[in-house]
Amino acid sequence: LPLPAGMDLALLDYIDEAIRRRLAVVARHASPALQQRLRETRAEWRALLQHAGRLMADGVPPQAPAARDLAREWQALLDRTSGHDAAAAERLLAAYENEPLLQAGMPFTPALRAYIRQAGGP
Repeated sequence: LPLPAGMDLALLDYIDEAIRRRLAVVARHASPALQQRLRETRAEWRALLQHAGRLMADGVPPQAPAARDLAREWQALLDRTSGHDAAAAERLLAAYENEPLLQAGMPFTPALRAYIRQAGGP
């Protein structure tokens, strides 16, 4: 198959390596079942992170009803993703807070984490 415009094998190798390294970091912190749930909820996490970013960009204070609703949605999605296992949820949050490879390119920034916490989230 021909490569898409602007792509070459070196770029594909780079992308493959980045994905492999990221998955290896996730595997250190998450069971296979948790990794599967992360894959299954990926689109939901992205949508929730985008919504949180919009609230912050619009200057919605964390005490506002919309932010509090966001924190409840966040907690519900975290509970579902972690299989309702509080220890697994804590490991997952710690991994995303402490692993540079998981932080890279993620909108789950320290400012966003603080906003969600102030709104009543984890």
